[in-house]
Amino acid sequence: MLLYSRTTALERYAATIANYSLTQHGCVEVIQTVLESSKDVHTILELVDLRNKQNDIKQAFKLEELLKLLVEHFITMNTWEDEVVKSLARAQAADGNIGEFFGRLFFRNDGRSNFV
Repeated sequence: MLLYSRTTALERYAATIANYSLTQHGCVEVIQTVLESSKDVHTILELVDLRNKQNDIKQAFKLEELLKLLVEHFITMNTWEDEVVKSLARAQAADGNIGEFFGRLFFRNDGRSNFV
């Protein structure tokens, strides 16, 4: 079994995904492998940066697309956190201020402050 340094491993993974689009299955598998071994999103950013700096890539990965991939496949939220995020989106759409938002959130949850 060969052991590589962290940098060498990231460089090899970056070379592996050099010709993939971000949404291709092989690329998602590599990102999953790196994320599971590092338990760190920062390492994924390093991987993408190494990949984007290679000379022979067709198109650089955009950070917005990477964020979407991470959220869709790997990052989860508790149910109550999901409701808070939805409430924030509704508050932003209603153009209310932060005080109005927390007032509505507090009222909607029957005064349970432990919800937030």
